[in-house]
Amino acid sequence: MGGAVKWVKDCTMGTFLDADGQKGVVYDEYAIWMLKWGIDFLPSAQINSARNSDEDFLFFLQSKTLTSVLPPITSAVNIQIPPIVFKALDNDFPPPETFSMIAPLPIRKEAVADATKVSLDGAHEPADSGLNKEKLVIVGIIDDGVNVFNRRFTPNGRPSRIEYAWVQDAPAKQAGPTVFFGAELTSQDITDMLLHSGLTETEMMVAQGLTPGARGPYMPTTLNRPYSHGTSIADLAAGQDPALNKDGEVNTRLITVQLPALSVSDTSGASLISAAQAGAIYIFERALRMSLYYEVPIPVVLNFSFGISGGARTGQHFLERAFRALGEKYRQDVVTALNSETPPVVRVIAAGNENLMRLHANNNVGGDTFRLPVRVLPDDHTSSFLEVWLPQSTRSVKIKITTPDGQVFDVPEISIKPSTRHAAYILSEGGQQKDPVARVSLDEPLHELPREFQDDNPLYWRVLLAIAPTASNSTRRRLAPAGLWHMEVTPDANGQAMQAWIQKDQPVSGMNPLGRQPYFDDDHLGPGSYEATAFDALGDVAVDDPVPRRSVIARNGSLSGIASNDTVNKVDVNTKEDTVSVGAMRWDTHFAAPYSSAAPDGAMEQAPHVMSVAENSRVLPNLKTTGTLSDTAGFISGTSAAAAVVSGFLAGQLSALGRDDYGRFNPHCLIPRHGTGPKRPNGPEIATENKVRIARLKKDGVLLEMPSALSAYVSRDCARK
Repeated sequence: MGGAVKWVKDCTMGTFLDADGQKGVVYDEYAIWMLKWGIDFLPSAQINSARNSDEDFLFFLQSKTLTSVLPPITSAVNIQIPPIVFKALDNDFPPPETFSMIAPLPIRKEAVADATKVSLDGAHEPADSGLNKEKLVIVGIIDDGVNVFNRRFTPNGRPSRIEYAWVQDAPAKQAGPTVFFGAELTSQDITDMLLHSGLTETEMMVAQGLTPGARGPYMPTTLNRPYSHGTSIADLAAGQDPALNKDGEVNTRLITVQLPALSVSDTSGASLISAAQAGAIYIFERALRMSLYYEVPIPVVLNFSFGISGGARTGQHFLERAFRALGEKYRQDVVTALNSETPPVVRVIAAGNENLMRLHANNNVGGDTFRLPVRVLPDDHTSSFLEVWLPQSTRSVKIKITTPDGQVFDVPEISIKPSTRHAAYILSEGGQQKDPVARVSLDEPLHELPREFQDDNPLYWRVLLAIAPTASNSTRRRLAPAGLWHMEVTPDANGQAMQAWIQKDQPVSGMNPLGRQPYFDDDHLGPGSYEATAFDALGDVAVDDPVPRRSVIARNGSLSGIASNDTVNKVDVNTKEDTVSVGAMRWDTHFAAPYSSAAPDGAMEQAPHVMSVAENSRVLPNLKTTGTLSDTAGFISGTSAAAAVVSGFLAGQLSALGRDDYGRFNPHCLIPRHGTGPKRPNGPEIATENKVRIARLKKDGVLLEMPSALSAYVSRDCARK
């Protein structure tokens, strides 16, 4: 790096006060780095063209609290979401006056509506009068680009089955906007475009702001490609052949949320979380409108096929808590308004695809110092992030960083006092808070939770290392050196568990080709390294950790950070069991897909509830779905595809369910009745005495065959019986 480079205390504190000086407001740690130090590396800075500049984008700070709206922050516009007042939620969410967190939401200026003109009181106006209200079920999709004009969502001769669609980064409507940012389409809007516009699907998407026009400002999107993740996920979950036009297909209605393109490509995950939470609020609010119109409690299946590699896996990630609370609020609102049965709500979450990516490490190999070798790749235009989680009993922590060029930096010892919730240092030249190449911080993400949620928490304090990109088209910031970074973390809570996860930095849906994935790399250690057990006795890729494991790098524990709902043991059991995490398997062998993520050591309660088909075979590693446009084909694999298949299965079951059975509905009981064995699928290698099967599936979990309604369409091998 050259020059006098050292750690300097970061004056950017993580705790702020609102305009009244009363409520505590906490910045997401990723947001602090991205907004203050890494703003030149954010996606908008990477997409400049002759028609586009940084000034075309604003980085809005949006409240992540579910119960109040923050005032505007200096030099930023606050995007307001309607306040939500919660009733009793079995202590699943803290009181509104205690906590609020904010994170960036990068969208275009033209996507922001005039808040004074936004109408939130609209009633549901059905476009299809031929629905059987007793069989209605709503599938909510939060994803990237969804082509709402694809014929897979519109039966022949009938209106679109997409009741509502929110395109979060579309140009805001100037007259009568119904959302604070982006644009909303109703089933009637979609149907009118299909029947009367005379435009092609591509032209309709441009006209409605789903994708930019050829002469408009550049905006990354997946909808200009033959395949788009969101369209395929919506198809697997609720798409049908339009020619069939059966009641069961018509009565499954969709509410879709297209996330902002820049949030999807933000590899830190910070703005994705904010956008996803806003999407869930929207889906349940629109579902409530439908229930009130039809005067029936409508079941909801919420599908979120994005994984998050950060988080402590304690069931208390902000999105997990948000989804639980919003689902329970919807149930209570319906019961209160209609004096009816409680509608079932199921949240379907992808388990993650990180089993073989070397993104997880834990310290159960021995020693009080957690030594983490992180390989940061050259030509990486995005920031890299490493989370290290420490036990709650920690009272001080020492941190040492060794850069790839051999410079060693000891971070001043951080003492944790009762009032300590945040401490941060930056690695910068000349002892100045300028152009840092790295930042390390300690924070307390769960401090706002009621005390009973904090007690006995094995992973509580978070150390976050942020590393600048190793390459950039910008010349305004220093670049971090590529190579092997060494981080050593030594808490005073000796001998207790510590875990670490690297945030994903891979292109999402092909949208961000400039990021390169860092990973844990201890190959230089020889026999004690991950590399020494990377292959099994037959020469195939090993999908399990050896016993004993000598490397800190672990395959187990790679489960998505928002798929650990079952570790929550102090919430209402019905609320907890409304979440289904889904792993991926191959159809031909019923083996778990090698990439399908696993639960941590000894934490079977975190393992996926079900595995569903996500691949046909080793040589055909995909499911066939619709392409972006009608009558085209796309191919998708991974736990996101498996989750969508399970969402479609559950929607079909709920549509056929009588209201008298709503109170007894439990997806954890229903799925096993339709699943098959073996209950814990083997991987491709043969287990030997020094190998152990990791928790890829719960002990009482099952494999779910491809539902018959989908198998003929999604499988390439249609002849297989």
